[in-house]
Amino acid sequence: MARPRHTRSIEEAMAMSEMGPIILKADTWRTLETVWGKVPSIRHVFRFPSGVKLRVRYGAGWFSVSRQKKTTDGVNDKTLSVSGWVGRARFQAKASKEVQLVWTRFP
Repeated sequence: MARPRHTRSIEEAMAMSEMGPIILKADTWRTLETVWGKVPSIRHVFRFPSGVKLRVRYGAGWFSVSRQKKTTDGVNDKTLSVSGWVGRARFQAKASKEVQLVWTRFP
């Protein structure tokens, strides 16, 4: 029988960590975490505040691309995840006005 989505195993609850708070300046992308090479599964889960744009940026310089673009709505969880060989990946966030951001990181 499958576990409901809102419950977590003891291992997940112990491994997760609340990140932040950080201040996002208006209309500026802020890097939350950078990972290199081969990485285990990393998930960042966001909910508040609403209107924050999220993305994972792969690569460096002119050859970088944005993937997993999402926007928080203040109600539902928005998840960004990275796993395997990524080269370089950056979790980034941007808001239209200055806000404080807190999120949960699962290794």
